[in-house]
Amino acid sequence: MKKTITILFSLSLLSLSLAGQDTTNPVRRGDDIRTLFGNDISHGGYGGITMGYTQINDEDAWVVGGRAAWIINHSFALGVGGFGLMNDIPVDQYWQEEEKMSLIVGYGGILLEPIFMARQPVHLTMPILVAGGAISMAPGSYWTSEQDWDPGAYHNDIIFVFEPGLELELNLTRFMRLSGGVSYRLTSEIELPGMEDDILNGYAATFSLKFGKF
Repeated sequence: MKKTITILFSLSLLSLSLAGQDTTNPVRRGDDIRTLFGNDISHGGYGGITMGYTQINDEDAWVVGGRAAWIINHSFALGVGGFGLMNDIPVDQYWQEEEKMSLIVGYGGILLEPIFMARQPVHLTMPILVAGGAISMAPGSYWTSEQDWDPGAYHNDIIFVFEPGLELELNLTRFMRLSGGVSYRLTSEIELPGMEDDILNGYAATFSLKFGKF
């Protein structure tokens, strides 16, 4: 587990380094010191929605989230992002009258996104989400039940999430982009009754629609 996290983190740092090299604007002789707010650096930003599919507890899981980021020199985005679980994930734990319990998951945090060859109509990005959140176990069906929720019926745990991804992005227009790809979600150890500590770890397939100045 620790070795996997170390490898993924090392690859993420390498991608950040490569993305920061702007090959479309070669450095002029005598002008090798560049600044963040120099005249030769462009700035933009975007907001977007993301939807995805993954598996949790061997059940199909649908997630929805959002992103908002500042784009530096067309090659790196810095912002925030997050996801929430949109369907019931039943678990083999019971509440009163043999009522099964379900999982609720949500997390959000810092988004780091190297962008490769952004001026090309089809290119790659590598969104990296470093986030915090929570996982809860609630009685019944969270989305369809009409019962009044008793806070004492929940089991909760705080989670740390590291989720690197790789996406293929299409420049649909000057202000809109569509991307799709895969990510791998790694979390801190989870402590919930009857649950494995790595229940949230796994791959996800996502697609995003972004609007902004790229």
